[in-house]
Amino acid sequence: MVGFVIGLTAALGLAVGAGGAASAQTTCTDYLGDINLYLLCPVGPVLTVTPPTTAPGATVGVVATGWLPGSSVALVVDCPGPTSLGSISIGPDAQGHADGVIPATCPPGPHVISGLGFGMLRSPFVASVPVVLGCAVAGGTVPAGCPPSPPVPPVDHLVYTGAESARLASIGSALVIVGAAALYGSARARRHPDG
Repeated sequence: MVGFVIGLTAALGLAVGAGGAASAQTTCTDYLGDINLYLLCPVGPVLTVTPPTTAPGATVGVVATGWLPGSSVALVVDCPGPTSLGSISIGPDAQGHADGVIPATCPPGPHVISGLGFGMLRSPFVASVPVVLGCAVAGGTVPAGCPPSPPVPPVDHLVYTGAESARLASIGSALVIVGAAALYGSARARRHPDG
């Protein structure tokens, strides 16, 4: 993974080392003027992908949170080798979103989508998120070596959880009424102590 990050950093032309994008040291307290940015700062840059399980050739949504406002985050997927998914422009709220297409040549199995950019402390940062590619390819073709997908049975009824909701609701209602009567009686007894 270290070689992948170093190669990716060099390929994208990002400076690694002291200073990064700025000469002055930035700290989280520099974001005290905006409480939302201040709260994101210690967490560090994060990527999320939707859906986390998909197919080669499918589009995924990637959300970047906690990156340097106004910067750009380069996205890559590790199949078959570092393959660009595009980039995300980070807004003033330290967040951004982009859609990327997983290459149809990616083999099924676990993969990693990585984002490379600058964190809120102005230093280069790599965040990664796992994605699992199934055998079905967007468009209906199935890669060699994949078993055919089983048919999904239709759902024609609600799932039974085993809970007796009506009975529990009746008991709860009765307890509320008994509690309210007890409170009313207690308050009335305090107002009229002699009877």
